[in-house]
Amino acid sequence: MAAHYKILKSKNKQFYWVLLASNHKVILTSSEQYTTKQNCIKSIKIMKNELCFHLDTKKRKGTSVYFEANNCETLCKTQYYKSKAGLTKGLQSVVINRKAEIKYLT
Repeated sequence: MAAHYKILKSKNKQFYWVLLASNHKVILTSSEQYTTKQNCIKSIKIMKNELCFHLDTKKRKGTSVYFEANNCETLCKTQYYKSKAGLTKGLQSVVINRKAEIKYLT
């Protein structure tokens, strides 16, 4: 299966998304939950068209990457990477897969 965004519903009935690589591993997770599916989709569309990010290296777990819209609103973040090689591979996967289609699975 190709990479895709998966829209999910949390226990509190709000929507969030994950970007899955073709190997079904989560590449990104939305940074917030949305009260409507339309707002969740809007966040994905921004992610697909605007790519701005910064590194968060203050965590003891490793380095995480936060992706932001042009208005500096955080859209999502990656997992924590303990090595520079893992971080590089993760960022490459985001760049390659961020234009994936949206699967409505909620």
